[in-house]
Amino acid sequence: MTNSQPIKAYYEGTVEPIYRAISGPILHLGMFEGDEPRQVATTRTKEYLAIHLPIPHTGLILDLGSGYGDTARFLAQRCDCRVVGLNLIHNQNVAALTLNRQAGLEGQVSVAEADFARVPLSTSCAQVVWSQESLLHAPDRAQVLRESARLLAPGGLLIFTDIL
Repeated sequence: MTNSQPIKAYYEGTVEPIYRAISGPILHLGMFEGDEPRQVATTRTKEYLAIHLPIPHTGLILDLGSGYGDTARFLAQRCDCRVVGLNLIHNQNVAALTLNRQAGLEGQVSVAEADFARVPLSTSCAQVVWSQESLLHAPDRAQVLRESARLLAPGGLLIFTDIL
């Protein structure tokens, strides 16, 4: 297992204000078409993935590396399902909870503060494990994939994007 403290300290200290200033509440890059705002490109990516994935209308979607919770809220609104956003960075989680409340999604979207290599949820709890551009932050990507497999219910699906 990995020690997530250096990662947490880095992202909560040095990087957090930079992310917030540049990205606002959306950390993902997205699929661009020409010169368009990042918000449009990130929405396109989420819609593309959601269309190609049979998302459950009941059950749980787990969003690994959820940041400010933008994708978790998108999935909850689109699928009318329960979503847990799992993220290591406390300040991002606090912001995600506020944004969830403002969107009226407190009952559908929750936040778990933990390392995605050691998720504090039960085995086979999720129908979908979803992660956008977050695996690059994992020191041991293979462990995150093993943990994802543990969390998936039989027949569940893993979907992820990675920029590297």
